[in-house]
Amino acid sequence: VLLQVDYVYPIGEKSKFEAGYKSEWENEITDFSLSDWQNGAYIVNPLFADIVDFQQNIHALYSQYGRKFGRFSFLAGLRLENSDITIQSEKSGNIAREKNYTNLFPSATFNYAFDEEENNQLQLSYSRRIRRPWSRFLNPSYNFSDLRNTFVGNPDLDPTYSNNFELAYITSIGKTQITPSVYYNKTTNNLNIFRRTEVLEDLGRVFVTQPVNAGNQMRYGAELVISTQPARWWRLFGNLNVFGYDTDGVYISDSGQEFNFDGNGLSWFGRISNNFNLPSKINFQLNAGMRGAEENAQERRKARYSVDMALSKDILQDRGTLSLNVRDVFNSRRHRETNFGENFVSEVDMQWRPRTITLSFSYRINQQKKRERGERGDDYGSDEGMEM
Repeated sequence: VLLQVDYVYPIGEKSKFEAGYKSEWENEITDFSLSDWQNGAYIVNPLFADIVDFQQNIHALYSQYGRKFGRFSFLAGLRLENSDITIQSEKSGNIAREKNYTNLFPSATFNYAFDEEENNQLQLSYSRRIRRPWSRFLNPSYNFSDLRNTFVGNPDLDPTYSNNFELAYITSIGKTQITPSVYYNKTTNNLNIFRRTEVLEDLGRVFVTQPVNAGNQMRYGAELVISTQPARWWRLFGNLNVFGYDTDGVYISDSGQEFNFDGNGLSWFGRISNNFNLPSKINFQLNAGMRGAEENAQERRKARYSVDMALSKDILQDRGTLSLNVRDVFNSRRHRETNFGENFVSEVDMQWRPRTITLSFSYRINQQKKRERGERGDDYGSDEGMEM
């Protein structure tokens, strides 16, 4: 359930005040069980059977004020947010595990235009952000993957917080907009994926994957974003982000063991999107995404890339559209990593969905064709990865 109210009050021609309230109520029940085939019947395995009730209520009050003075403008905001999270597990006796935290999140953006047309601007921005663990990461039940791998959530997980600074230069030259920027952010209470071996009943020694809070991460880098139209029939968008990272953190397990998550290095990600309007009313899209490798004391993630393409043509006096979509042309959108532990090394190679080819036809009856926005279709600009 979502409830949101917003209020906007213009103050003259150059100022504006905004305020609002937003509440989200979420309730998710997970009923999970695994059955083993024994003596001609399926028997529920109690290790992998549980009913978990997850509730998350988020309430926020926010406001922002913006004003323009000649070539200078600013926008400043403040958000007061309360998060109330409860998780109950039937296996744990339905004892409620609660998390309740209230935080302030300020933000500010300052712009200076070097010309009257505002084609060249310098922008400085700051924001404080929160990233909450999602329900699967809090679920305390063992989730069966196969005979050698299992995932278990961590109901003690706390959110991570980050302070973000960015300095950008925005310029427009004809039909081309170029935005180079530099940025710095620091994340506290960092969320890490912890992998270990554990002896479980009936299965013996297996790999257990669990999210934990451990330490901080500092990230700094530079990004270049270009949006242009080289020809009437060609639109191009691209971005390249190169960043350094420095992670420090130690996790102490229930048995008192220390696990190190320290790591630093240089990585990058980028994306390029092309849209071509070809003769005979044929539209062609070609998108590519790439992300460099990263490493810390617990894992080494390999680089990955993928290419998507789409071809469409209007037919039947523009009432019909025939479309061909190929997602992951080279079948390369794979997540590959190596995990290191005190008594093991494990290799992970997984693919959410292999190359997909879709042929579709649509016909419009007494309806104009709507301009559709293409999906982003990649995870190369995100740090969320599997968590989303």
